[in-house]
Amino acid sequence: MPRPSPLLFVMTAFLLLTSLSVLVVAPSNMPESVVNTGEDGLSMLYSEYNAAIILRYSELERLDPKNTILVLTSVSPLDSNGLKYVADYLAKGGSVVMWVDNSTEEFPSLLNLTITVYNGTLLDEVSKHGTRFEPVVFSRPLNVSVVLEKSRPIESWGPGGECILYSSPFSYIDLNGNGFYDPGEPMDSFCVGVAFRYLNGTAFIIPSSNIFVNNLFSLNKDFLDEIRGGREVVIDQTAQSRDLLEYLRLAASTRGYNSFILVFLLGTLLAGGVFVVRQRF
Repeated sequence: MPRPSPLLFVMTAFLLLTSLSVLVVAPSNMPESVVNTGEDGLSMLYSEYNAAIILRYSELERLDPKNTILVLTSVSPLDSNGLKYVADYLAKGGSVVMWVDNSTEEFPSLLNLTITVYNGTLLDEVSKHGTRFEPVVFSRPLNVSVVLEKSRPIESWGPGGECILYSSPFSYIDLNGNGFYDPGEPMDSFCVGVAFRYLNGTAFIIPSSNIFVNNLFSLNKDFLDEIRGGREVVIDQTAQSRDLLEYLRLAASTRGYNSFILVFLLGTLLAGGVFVVRQRF
């Protein structure tokens, strides 16, 4: 039986490695990924601040909490182990920006940061960016405006909390989800963002989708600059890194591995060539 050609083996391996590398350097479409340059990515947030990222919550232990601010993603699945690291980070003086939506509403309560949100989306026909689905809200303590998407007003909050974001008096809660104002739906200035002191740290809780995605970043950068106070921005990518391909993209793009991939491919080709020559001669 004829032996398989060493050249065929080398070329097959090289093609597989090349295909994988192409996939890794291809643009991402995963929501809130720092390598996603689309509207729902965080590439602008990452590049503007030359931000650090975490792929596991245990990486919070190596950060200096007093000189960093952690931006969670609205898709972050926080288990009890991850919660421990975030709580420790806050306790040591860190700041965390977190979102409250259908997937993460339980997170603040796990830290005993009690908030109650209305069961309806905030819309505004007057104070808006483009459409009523993007209400412009205001921070009285910080004197900046913020554009929200898919926001739910906060009905009440527990001890240690201070409202830092308010909607305009013309905003209303779309209780039936039809996208329009109907008689009887509450119209008022609502609280849409609360800051909690948690031991030595601060948790900023905003019941909205992530306001720092690419299509909103330039509109909300001033707000982030005010709450970070010159500290280094750290972006949570734990949910994104659970996808193997996205993990490789994050490693390649944010940790300087693009050149490593090229060298690896060239090294593989060179090693394969040497192997073929030695087999034939």
